[in-house]
Amino acid sequence: MPTYTPIDFLLNRKQPFGASGDEEDPAQTSSTGADLMTLLVSAAAAWLSWQCNTKRGEDTGTKVVYALFAFFFGWFYLIYYFISGKNNCAKAIGAPV
Repeated sequence: MPTYTPIDFLLNRKQPFGASGDEEDPAQTSSTGADLMTLLVSAAAAWLSWQCNTKRGEDTGTKVVYALFAFFFGWFYLIYYFISGKNNCAKAIGAPV
């Protein structure tokens, strides 16, 4: 199963198949559902990053850099967030974990 990133979605990249490059391998073409899921996960990761860093009192430039990182590595950021970031974010505002 091919892996799609937000950049592939935005640039609508598809892998060429065959010598001419005109034909496409059905396994390499993206589906609308996979693209939408990737975009939603990336947007959710960027939003969580922004919210947590706002609660921590980070400046806007730092929040933008972290939100971009979270957007482009959405699944990895969400895993990181739920393992360690969720607790760190709650501690930043003094909420019970």
